[in-house]
Amino acid sequence: MNCLNCGTPLNDRYCAHCGQAATTTRLGGRDLLRPLFRLLDTDRGWLHTVAELSQRPGAMINDYLAGRRMAYSEPLKYTMVAVALALFALWLAPPPEQAKPALAAAAAGDILERYGNALLLITVPFLALGSRLLFRARGLNLAEHVILSAYVFAQQNLLSLPFFAFVLVKPAWHGASMAAYYGLTIAYYIWVLRTVVARTWWGALLGAIVITLMAYLMFWVIFLLVVKAMM
Repeated sequence: MNCLNCGTPLNDRYCAHCGQAATTTRLGGRDLLRPLFRLLDTDRGWLHTVAELSQRPGAMINDYLAGRRMAYSEPLKYTMVAVALALFALWLAPPPEQAKPALAAAAAGDILERYGNALLLITVPFLALGSRLLFRARGLNLAEHVILSAYVFAQQNLLSLPFFAFVLVKPAWHGASMAAYYGLTIAYYIWVLRTVVARTWWGALLGAIVITLMAYLMFWVIFLLVVKAMM
């Protein structure tokens, strides 16, 4: 019996060449839902990665970088789902009216209000470049810093969900809620840097502040230039 995908002779439940299952059959309803089942798998996959990045982010990222990856969702997939959830939450709980004038002061305000979480993906390579430059002693290459930054960015998007829910119930507390959220995301970034690349907590603190400011500055420069070119 040969693999239906690549034609390699089969000796096991999965093809040794391409990895496809040997028992491939006609597609059914369960096959359509299979990606969802994988996302909801608490032993491995997306939900397992959420739990690990919430409880022991440094150990989980170090595991992934060291090659122990089967139990975790890939960085890109994890980030895409996290950003989608944050965009949905932003759609459900947009900034209240009193918060909009300051946001709309720039011509780009409406775009940023609607798609801010997705657009901020631009910061991931800049976050990676910053951590690569500041924490060279760990010996990670740029791609590995991108993985670290992607997981952090994704988790920061997930951390926004309870704050959006709170704003939905208490719109007047939007400013305070967002300030608390930004404080929490910086604290989380410090935690990850300290447990993955930084030698001291002070180094992690300073690194998190400098890298974040640099990444967001680059984001605003690129974003405003693009918006200006489109107008």
